[in-house]
Amino acid sequence: MKKEILLLLIIASFFSCSNNVEFNNPALQGKKDGEIWKATSYRAHVDADGKLTITGTSNDSDNLTLRVTSTELATYELGNTTPEATYNDGANTLYSTNNSPDPSVSLYEPDGQIEIYEYDSANKFVSGRYNFNAYNVSGLKTVNFNQGDFYRVPITGEAIASSCETATQLATNAQTVYNSTAATDPNYSSACNSYKDALTNKINACGDTDGSIQTLIDNLGDCIANPNDACATATQNASSAETTYNGVANTDAQYPTVCNDYKTALTNKITQCGDDDGSIQAIIDGLGDCSISAPSNPTGVISTDVGTANRTFETNMAVVTSGTTLQVSADDDIPPAGTKISFDVEQNATGTDIISNFKITIGTTVYTPGTGFTSEITLNNGTDIDGTFSGPVETASAPDLQLNNGVIDVAY
Repeated sequence: MKKEILLLLIIASFFSCSNNVEFNNPALQGKKDGEIWKATSYRAHVDADGKLTITGTSNDSDNLTLRVTSTELATYELGNTTPEATYNDGANTLYSTNNSPDPSVSLYEPDGQIEIYEYDSANKFVSGRYNFNAYNVSGLKTVNFNQGDFYRVPITGEAIASSCETATQLATNAQTVYNSTAATDPNYSSACNSYKDALTNKINACGDTDGSIQTLIDNLGDCIANPNDACATATQNASSAETTYNGVANTDAQYPTVCNDYKTALTNKITQCGDDDGSIQAIIDGLGDCSISAPSNPTGVISTDVGTANRTFETNMAVVTSGTTLQVSADDDIPPAGTKISFDVEQNATGTDIISNFKITIGTTVYTPGTGFTSEITLNNGTDIDGTFSGPVETASAPDLQLNNGVIDVAY
């Protein structure tokens, strides 16, 4: 009898301590679908608005991200809320507590909690616990994390990728797989649907003001593999040729080759699929003779206040066309040497926060946009690019900078 009582006490003691794991070193771990999951690298970041993000990556290249609205010691509820937990399985599937389940999978919405019980701003670390249920964008897949702990995860000055940045990267990865999978391949349906899911998730994370992402989704159709469909194969080949074409500037020595390959693929698509509305032929005509274009000699200025100092970028200004993308850059001839600014924007696109790959280099230090950075292109008509920008820029090796009164005024 005494042995039975002792055994019960041991079991009770084990379960009472199971959610109060003590660590000797920083750690981020939990149980994923019942199996132990441990991050081999981890970090935390607090942005300018005081929002805390914790992320960890395992040896399998999957990663977990926990986001809460402040560094206050509190328990933050998850499930279609601003606090969010996401899990990227490393194979282009992103799960989020802000995705709802498909009714065929579950009638219960995602839920969970992130608890912050220790935040040390002086020594720069954070500790807490978490658990959650999350779904992929289609709501057909789910992942569960429980008994999650993070202990003294270091807080760095380097910003952690936002949901939009993560979703964009996943969409790019899925596109690469899709473009390399022919419609005759048995894996086509899987690759196509994964790409559609990634694009849908990108809309949820980033928005789709001009509808271009939804257009890509619509053009993917029903993702049914057609092993004997010459039209499907021609369409896939044209899509792959377009991706290659869009990655080469029209001033590059390889441009005539990739341009003519694209024209050939489009011509074959007309042969196999037809071109009732003439849209494919219009693309071919728009490619012209595929000759290399001489670099333009743009004029104008890009200026901004860097802190309290005004910087003017108007030397060595360039506007290079790479597929449908305009790559804009200019130097500032005031020391330190190497000071320059650059960004990309799609041809003829206007609107808020549509520029990408924004960089400002001061000497040898490269800064990229931080949380709160905004931009607007007000004119983009094939000969002029006008707009504004402002907000924080950051780098891992130096303090953040604040850009104010940024102006883009380029003619090319």
